[in-house]
This record gives sequence, structure tokens and C-alpha cells, in this order.
Amino acid sequence: MRLAAVQTAALARRSVVNTLRTPQALFPSLFFPLVLMAIFTGSFGNAPGTIPGFPPVRGFLDFALAGAVLQGILIGGTTAGAAFALDIEGGFFDRLVASPVSRVAILTGRLAGGVMLAMLQTVIFLGIGIAFGARVQGGVAGVALLFLLAALLSVAVSGFGVTLALRSGSSEAVQGSFPLVFALLFFS
Repeated sequence: MRLAAVQTAALARRSVVNTLRTPQALFPSLFFPLVLMAIFTGSFGNAPGTIPGFPPVRGFLDFALAGAVLQGILIGGTTAGAAFALDIEGGFFDRLVASPVSRVAILTGRLAGGVMLAMLQTVIFLGIGIAFGARVQGGVAGVALLFLLAALLSVAVSGFGVTLALRSGSSEAVQGSFPLVFALLFFS
């Protein structure tokens, strides 16, 4: 069991390093949520506080911060699935399966890498949001809950991407699922 944990950590590190080495893979999951957070906050401003029956809030930025975290994780999960599909297409996955690496570590390594990137994104979004005046009403417990929910959502979305990669073996197929996932964000 210890060996599987070491293998998972090594594959998670590989996943994170590969993503950080290709900034174009990380850019969309940081840029687009921040732009939408700015646009929505500028558009809606203090509107939530003026809706009858709506709980009193300081402004829309508090809500937009959670939306940015959610959107970043959705994009990051799709990216994790596409990267896993590239491993399949490039033959790295076959080499892992042929080696004495735990099968569980192959999957959990990619998922753990997705969680680590989601935590990094959450720190960035939280830092920028707080710098511009966002407030987490729950305090430290609310921030801890935000990180826990971000981690759980990252496992789910990355798991969806990895499942698509295993089923299709095509990074294009995984990336093609993004519009559906993105549309679901707005329906939520």
C-alpha cells in the first residue's frame, strides 16, 4: 500500500509539472474565470442586495468568487482528462500499464494532480477576490469548506475527464466535452 502511495505521489507530481510546463494548458483555467468574475461583478455590482427576499450581501463579488473557483475547476478537469488522453495517444499509458506500477496509482495520480492544481487555482482566485474586496462570510471555516468542496469537485470533474479519456483514447473527444460542461455551469 505504501508503494502505491509513493507511485500516486510521483504520478501526481508529473501531472502538475507537465501542466505548469505548458502555460497554455493552465492559462484558460485562470484567465477566463477571472475575466468572467470581473465582468459579472461590474455588471451586477450590488444588485443581489436589492432583490426582495434575498439575504443581505455586500455585493456580487462574494458570489462571483465561488463561481470563478467552480469554472476554473471545470476547465482544469477537462484539461486533466485531455492530458490523460494524450498519455494514452503517446504510449505513456501503455508503458505504465506494462510496468509494475499500481493500476490504482495510475488513475489516482492523475486525479491527485488535478486536485493539487485546483488548490493552486483556488488560492489564486481567493487572493485576487479578497484583494478586490470579496469577503468569505464563514471566515476561516468558510475558506476551509471552499477548499474541501474545490477538492471534491476537482476529483469528480477530473474523474469524468479521465473516464472519457479511457473510453475514447482521444484528447479531442475529451476537449469536445467542454462546451457541455461549460453550459452546465450556467444552468446551475
